[in-house]
Amino acid sequence: MIASTSKFNDLLSEVGRLSLEEQTEFVNVLQHRLIELRRDEIAADIAEGMKEFAEGKSTPTTVEEIMRELKS
Repeated sequence: MIASTSKFNDLLSEVGRLSLEEQTEFVNVLQHRLIELRRDEIAADIAEGMKEFAEGKSTPTTVEEIMRELKS
């Protein structure tokens, strides 16, 4: 969710003042940052899952078991 619509609109206006080349680079940098943030989230989820498994809070499950559970 956008914290402040005004700040978001201000940012869009500022980006709109950049040249096409600068806007393209801005988008590329932002996409790469978002990819890295998502990778960090995935890594944290994996670490948490491994911790829970080590603590006996979860058990291995096959894809077939997960699909069967989702269908029921």
